[in-house]
Amino acid sequence: MIANAAVNNINVLEVLDRIVNWTFSFLLIFAVIFIFYAAFLFLTAGGDPEKINKAKSQLLWSVVAIVIALVAKGVVFIIRDLLGLPNPSP
Repeated sequence: MIANAAVNNINVLEVLDRIVNWTFSFLLIFAVIFIFYAAFLFLTAGGDPEKINKAKSQLLWSVVAIVIALVAKGVVFIIRDLLGLPNPSP
């Protein structure tokens, strides 16, 4: 009976918000790691155009990942606003 009451108190939106926040955090962490990796590739390229292009590509996709993460985070607020739901406090 107590476990059943605990399950009823779980708000689906809170759970989804936590999942989005964790995913957002991990995506940003991995993007920053890949930016450092791109910087390492630039430093160790030694003037090789192929390695420089690989580093540029790595940097570009890292920035794309950050932009997608920020847009996804913003979409959550827009959908909540359209549905008239309160936005979570930071």
